[in-house]
Amino acid sequence: MKILQVLPSIVVGGPTYTTTELTRALMRIGDKVVFITKDENISELGDLDLRTFKPIEWPIVKRLGYSRDLNKILKEECKNAQIIQTNSLWMYSNFITEFARRGTKAKSVIVPRGTLSEYALSLSKMKKKLVLSLGQREALNKADLLVATCEMEYHDIRNFGIKAPVAMIPNGIHIPKINDIKKAKRIIFLSRIHKKKGVDILIKAWNEIEKSGEFKDWSLAIVGPANDYSQEMENLSKGLGCKKISFPGRMDGVAKYKYLAESSIFILPTHSENFGIAVAEALACGTPAICTTGAPWSGLVEKGCGDWIELSEVNIKDSLCKMMRLPQNQLHLMGQKGIEWMKSEFDWDVIAHKTHKAFEWVLDKDSNKPDWVITD
Repeated sequence: MKILQVLPSIVVGGPTYTTTELTRALMRIGDKVVFITKDENISELGDLDLRTFKPIEWPIVKRLGYSRDLNKILKEECKNAQIIQTNSLWMYSNFITEFARRGTKAKSVIVPRGTLSEYALSLSKMKKKLVLSLGQREALNKADLLVATCEMEYHDIRNFGIKAPVAMIPNGIHIPKINDIKKAKRIIFLSRIHKKKGVDILIKAWNEIEKSGEFKDWSLAIVGPANDYSQEMENLSKGLGCKKISFPGRMDGVAKYKYLAESSIFILPTHSENFGIAVAEALACGTPAICTTGAPWSGLVEKGCGDWIELSEVNIKDSLCKMMRLPQNQLHLMGQKGIEWMKSEFDWDVIAHKTHKAFEWVLDKDSNKPDWVITD
């Protein structure tokens, strides 16, 4: 099966990681995957079959990522492709796929990756209205399949009025090999440092914990790439007088997994996530997690490996204190439960097989429909 994977650009964050890793996993099971993205930050994608495009830098169209190159690439590749999958929404590359595939047999698959949540739709409303009128609405209405990474995203899709079949397939996760790790009394936030991640609320909650004097041996690390907002959060921390907050910067690869594994508790106090890959990464490293209900991680409670709370300063403070009071052997047990959960349901090869089966059904809807595809 030839699959086109289209991603607007390579940036730090979940969609880049999940799209590239899904591509690699599909290649491992024998699919031919052509990865199409902006000609920028592609140095680590040498193992993929790449096609890159350059957007036009005119001020009016720059924000949409308009590219004549992309249109030409898609039309050529669609001639013998079975599936064209676009990831995310609201950019030129997320709707031009619909027009490029016309006259071919390529089926359209759209993966919103959180862009249809109530919170996401509240941002940049004028841009979204423009993109809908330019072709995004037509692309959504004519899609052969959408992919939701969780039940929450499935409801977002239906609430937006989209009637196409939806495959319920979570993002995958690598299970790193972690041996002889000594846990530090450290709480870790690891993600893109952005206002939607609730970092400001976390810092205020931690300030109250510090002032209580109960957890003098504990610290909080806010890990993520430096940007204007991270500097704002550093200033907030200093302004409150926090002594036990650090901002180590961006971490990747082995260093990231090691730091996660050495931490005792992970937290993601997000306003909105379609998945929250950092939660899965923490669990895969044996670190119990706290996540807010803006992300679909109710399983943290059900599987006994963390806490799932409404986003508020009080709730964050109470949940952190509750977990910090647990003995280390109990936190270790929670971490082991997290690893087993990730292995059984989120391994990338498992995800690739489910994706391939969903694509096979899209190509032949008279065949048996996979249980994870919803048509109503």
